[in-house]
Amino acid sequence: MSEALAIPDALSVPRALTSTDSLAVTRAKRITSVDAARGVAMIFVCLSHFGDGYFLPIGEARGEAILGLVSMIASPMFVLVSGTMVGMLCAQAGSQTGRVRWKLLDRALFLLLVAHPLILLPHVLIRQDASLFWRSEQITDTLAVCIAVTVTVGARIAPKTRALVGAMLLAVSWSVSIGWRPELLATRMLEQLLFGLHYLSRWDYVVPIIPWCGVHLATSAIGARFASDRRPGAGYRLGGRLMAAASIMILVAVLLKSIFWVARAHGWVPPTATWAIYFLTAPFSKLPPSPAYLLFYGGLAGLTLGSLLRYGECAQPSRALRLLARVGRNSLFAFVFQYYVFYGLFPLLRLPYSVAWPLWFLSALALVFSITAVWDAIDGNRFITLGIPKLAAETGAAPRLAALRHFVARASA
Repeated sequence: MSEALAIPDALSVPRALTSTDSLAVTRAKRITSVDAARGVAMIFVCLSHFGDGYFLPIGEARGEAILGLVSMIASPMFVLVSGTMVGMLCAQAGSQTGRVRWKLLDRALFLLLVAHPLILLPHVLIRQDASLFWRSEQITDTLAVCIAVTVTVGARIAPKTRALVGAMLLAVSWSVSIGWRPELLATRMLEQLLFGLHYLSRWDYVVPIIPWCGVHLATSAIGARFASDRRPGAGYRLGGRLMAAASIMILVAVLLKSIFWVARAHGWVPPTATWAIYFLTAPFSKLPPSPAYLLFYGGLAGLTLGSLLRYGECAQPSRALRLLARVGRNSLFAFVFQYYVFYGLFPLLRLPYSVAWPLWFLSALALVFSITAVWDAIDGNRFITLGIPKLAAETGAAPRLAALRHFVARASA
């Protein structure tokens, strides 16, 4: 169903950081590159959902499957960029930490309370099943939890510790997903929601929370590194390191799968462990995300982000980069709107199969990009809020919470 999506876009950099010096210009370039990465991810989201909306209604399952495999980069890309942005914003906040955290938490709640029903409405109308509102847990819902965890817990610990905690969450998630087989329906649903399940429960669609929280925490360390390096050319260097690490990840994923094939062909894999090893080395296992999937498609996402960081630091943003960045800045709106295009309009049209189907896709993509440009022109992101930051500022909630944290810290010392 949904490939991935909205993250804290259009979050303003704290005012103390937005001067006109060269450091601010460098940071602006880096943020443009990160926004462009979200724009690239949105193209893959649209490609995946085009396969669902165009190929499936006319029975062309093969075309849908191929597009699904190609577009699997979207989920890791969005989580990578979301974690990087949250880590960077929290590290840069300084004296405005409370304001930035409230804004991020406001965005997380908006995803859960407003974006969730808006995204599912086309499915409910087309399938005439209102239970989908509570039987579907989308990537937006998972990202909301990820943002909340990273802001409230992850940002308070050192980046290296944060990355270690993220890796531990992934290890626990994979262990539970492989070894736990609950019998009760309620327990199965809980396992699928938290860790991912390899067989069906009552959920219609679920993006497991724990493994993606692990990825989000780990990638927020990249954002902290982003914010701490003030030297000229930092984005170029970080992009290079990210590309090198991503290349190794892809190589390891391919190597793991190759070793499994050879071992199974020679009978070296114990029959009782075949399924578990198959899952761990499966590069196309997205729900739940396997290690090989995160290595392979996460590596591709890292290569993309690293390339954009290096390119964005070296030159003035090109027209294509600015176009991608505009979509990336408005990724939540773009994601919600494309849902109505591919899951609302296309199933109704039931367009016949044609070898010229790429033209249909490009036309739909142009529509999404054009409407998103209008949204950007009217600064539509100002409407994406529940008003929590303003309420916190008016009531003085942030200072009181800070005082409470200080009191608790002194009492426990």
